[in-house]
Amino acid sequence: MFNYYKEKKTGIITLLIIYLSTLVPVGFVNFPYIDDNLRRANGIPNFGAHYSRWVSEIASWVVQGSRRVTDLGLTTFILSAFILTVTSVLFVYVLVGKKATILSFILSSIIGLNPWFLNAVAFRFDTPYISLSLLFSVLPFLWWKKEKRNFVIFSTIGLFCMYNTYQASSGIYLVLALLMLLTDFLNGKEVKNVVLLGLYSLLSFFLGTVLYMGQLQILPATANETSQIMKDDYFSKIVTNLHTYFSTIYHHSARIWIFMSVVSILCFAFSMLYQVKIAKKLAFGYLSIYFILSAIASFGIYIFLENPIAPDAPRYNYGFAVWLISMFILASTQIRLKPINILKNVVFGLFSYYLISFVFVFSSMLHIQKDIFEHQSIMLAQELTQIYEPGDQVFIQGFLRDSEVFKSTTRNYPILSQIVPSNIHSTYFNQLWFSQATGMPQMNATPVGFDAQSYFKGHETRQSNFRFDIYKIEQTIYVITK
Repeated sequence: MFNYYKEKKTGIITLLIIYLSTLVPVGFVNFPYIDDNLRRANGIPNFGAHYSRWVSEIASWVVQGSRRVTDLGLTTFILSAFILTVTSVLFVYVLVGKKATILSFILSSIIGLNPWFLNAVAFRFDTPYISLSLLFSVLPFLWWKKEKRNFVIFSTIGLFCMYNTYQASSGIYLVLALLMLLTDFLNGKEVKNVVLLGLYSLLSFFLGTVLYMGQLQILPATANETSQIMKDDYFSKIVTNLHTYFSTIYHHSARIWIFMSVVSILCFAFSMLYQVKIAKKLAFGYLSIYFILSAIASFGIYIFLENPIAPDAPRYNYGFAVWLISMFILASTQIRLKPINILKNVVFGLFSYYLISFVFVFSSMLHIQKDIFEHQSIMLAQELTQIYEPGDQVFIQGFLRDSEVFKSTTRNYPILSQIVPSNIHSTYFNQLWFSQATGMPQMNATPVGFDAQSYFKGHETRQSNFRFDIYKIEQTIYVITK
């Protein structure tokens, strides 16, 4: 690997610069991303007991130097940049080896910077450990062409560690294995040996998964999605899970991403078929089977969950993006047709530009939403302090407003509404953030079906402005967002 670094130093350094220049700005925003607020307040990592990610738990103790976590500022984002750089280099090394170009390394950065994975990497306390899950998924392939027993052993260990860092990465190992098998088939290797290698990969995935399921029995977690495996009606539930997976990805994607993905897939298919060492019809059949199996496999263990998880958060769906990028890396090497090389370079270059530039859009929207949240929180706190007395309960209907800039930008990038937390919802994390920003007690959401117009009939507002109407009845304060 050191010789590979010396040979491909320019591409690897370019890759590291891309990761640092995109992830550090996300850290600079200092956005308390979802449950970051809770960890900032209580210092409890809870990766192990809550999510059964014990490698993450122990790694956080090492990084922090304590079992109690604190906000390390940019440290976790810089660590993630280095971990993801190593991960991307391994993807390139495993897939194309010495044939890699600068474009191969640039494309590989999208493994850690795709819009779905941003929903995971933005967590200030989790980001380096979630990034490790990608690394554990690709590491076993260093033994792909070596002793098969070692490949099975390291695959099983790698998959077990992957589950213990972030289970959403469970499809990446399968995607890579299928792509490696495809290249072996297209290169004319003996079918029996290729099938045997596929069975070794499947055995490794099974062993790693069984080990983790055994861990869940010994150390049950309070909020682990993987433990909710379906128990009946398998076919219809698998179909439902896959349908929601693909439809959610489609509806969250910008139109330009969809268009460039389709064009890039066509470039990949042409590149593969042009270079095959077997009959074109047979190669087309292998390629068709690969597309179907690998797209399904990219969802990993989540295919078998009792209820669809894909709509819950984009971070459960980044296996699909890794599936795409793995193919494009493989197709990024040069072929003998110069016009096709130029076309591929343009298509893959534009695809990389649109996805990498989105990271800056993401960090900008985090900054805008954070500013407007804290500004409105202070404004509301100033109104409340004029009537609030110790012992008062505060209820709020709605919450704060989203930035108009944010709402406008989501029209181009629908996924932003899923990966940038909204200010309008009275979630526990927004309430905690309000309390931390203002020093006031946490507010409660009004009950479902609460009708402010009829409830406050005959009562005058105690405070009112263009954002809020505030009522007080005895020791209860009600904030109605306009």
